[in-house]
Amino acid sequence: MRFAKEQDALGGYVYPVSIQDPFQGDGARYLPISFIADAVLEEVDILELGCLWTDEIGTAAVWHELLNLGIPVAMSAGSDVMNDLYRTMAIGATRVYVKPNGPMTADNYLKALKQGRSFISNGPQLIFSVDGKEVGQVIAANSKKVNWDLDVYSPVAYEKVEIFVNGNLVWTKTNKKGAGAQSYSGSIEIQSGGWVTARVSGGESEWPMMDSYPFAESSPIWFGEIGSTMAVSKIESAKKLLKALDVSEQRMKEGYGENPIPNLLDHFAKARQKLLKIIEE
Repeated sequence: MRFAKEQDALGGYVYPVSIQDPFQGDGARYLPISFIADAVLEEVDILELGCLWTDEIGTAAVWHELLNLGIPVAMSAGSDVMNDLYRTMAIGATRVYVKPNGPMTADNYLKALKQGRSFISNGPQLIFSVDGKEVGQVIAANSKKVNWDLDVYSPVAYEKVEIFVNGNLVWTKTNKKGAGAQSYSGSIEIQSGGWVTARVSGGESEWPMMDSYPFAESSPIWFGEIGSTMAVSKIESAKKLLKALDVSEQRMKEGYGENPIPNLLDHFAKARQKLLKIIEE
């Protein structure tokens, strides 16, 4: 991932979380061993939220905690198709949609992907704005209460619509109209820092989507500045990630046994120090 940065490329993790709640019970054992340490130390550029082989809600839960630390990890998605198998999904069945600034070039695409000018989906399409700002943009922190708008275009029926602020569900509505185009709107209180995203999810998997359930989520719209944080949310997220880091480090030690791993242990120690500093502040 460091090499990728040096080449002006993006590095990250694909199909990372296979369960819906990686912070309950032994859920942290389902995370890639180095992921928490890498992400906390801001080595990770992108995280694949959407993929048939893992769970979108579970992956988004981890992504939300990183956003709460002020780390703007960009979302991605992919279908991970193996065309030499007779039974697999179509190429692009799950994807990230990106709105580049200017012409569609590789450089403009990657810049917009990194900036969060995007949403991921395995079917439903989202157009989300808050106070006139699009995903990846910033709302003035001196705003108190602002309006949001969400247009959903879905080829399949989905179960619900949700709005998250700093990882907390602040608005939801059940979809009773099935597939097609629908518009939603409401208002939220702007906090001193943090972010807001929109999501549609749930329901049955049916043609033409090829995943376990419909899912789409927007990149965040930030309050004040990209990477801003809310103190309470930041501390709570650091506590969750620290527990997950402890589990990952134990798994790492079990895997290497008696073999010396000083570089890896130092990497984990740096991540732990960063999280502890956040908690102690």
